[in-house]
Order: sequence, then structure tokens, then C-alpha cells
Amino acid sequence: MIRYGSKKPMEYFLGNVTAPVYVYWGGNDRIVSPKDVDWLLTQLGNLKRSVRIKNYNHEDFIWGTDVKEMLYDSVMADLPPP
Repeated sequence: MIRYGSKKPMEYFLGNVTAPVYVYWGGNDRIVSPKDVDWLLTQLGNLKRSVRIKNYNHEDFIWGTDVKEMLYDSVMADLPPP
């Protein structure tokens, strides 16, 4: 609030994003709704892929016991080779 002088964040046109974007989201997330994810996906300028992990919630992306198989392996496959 001190930096921007407003309680409301400034708007940013996501269509300006030129980096490739891969969105991974949880089907059981209690913090982010599917409606919000759908909106985000329509706004991104360079969406490459959207992956819904059916039984995941917000915390599973860090604390999930199967996070390597469900997320990290796929993220690594999405990265370009060195």
C-alpha cells in the first residue's frame, strides 16, 4: 500500500506475457476456484498447457506425498533442454 498508494493492486494485462506458460492446478483446491483458473487461462498470452491434477489441493503442490510423479516429473519434461 505504501509503495503504490492503493489498497487495490494495479491491473496487469496478462496478454503481454511472452514467456511460455504452463499452468498446473488442483481439482480440490479450496483457495483457487476452477472459475478463477478458467479466467486466468483465457487471459494468458502464451499458454502452452494447462494441467488439472484432479485430487490435489493448494498444499499438495508442496507437501503431497506423490508430488514427484503427479507434478515435478511433468514440470521437468516441460522445461527446454539445457
